[in-house]
Amino acid sequence: MKTTLWFCSNCVTWWLSRPADQAESWYLYRLADMPSATNQKPGWTVTGSDAIYCPHCGSQMVAYNVSNRQDSGTYETLN
Repeated sequence: MKTTLWFCSNCVTWWLSRPADQAESWYLYRLADMPSATNQKPGWTVTGSDAIYCPHCGSQMVAYNVSNRQDSGTYETLN
């Protein structure tokens, strides 16, 4: 399962996405909400080929793949 870290430079907000059950759908977690995100549904579900647009402002975000990083243990519970 592909987990991706996103940064919106317009909002200065970090997001984490993972694929949803439906094709072309993604769950988005705002990193400020991460401590409770593993026990709750994500705040956002978006559709498209990737979770590329910020749900707050609609700006295109920059993606960072965290699935293959050695220090991605923080995000393993979402995979």
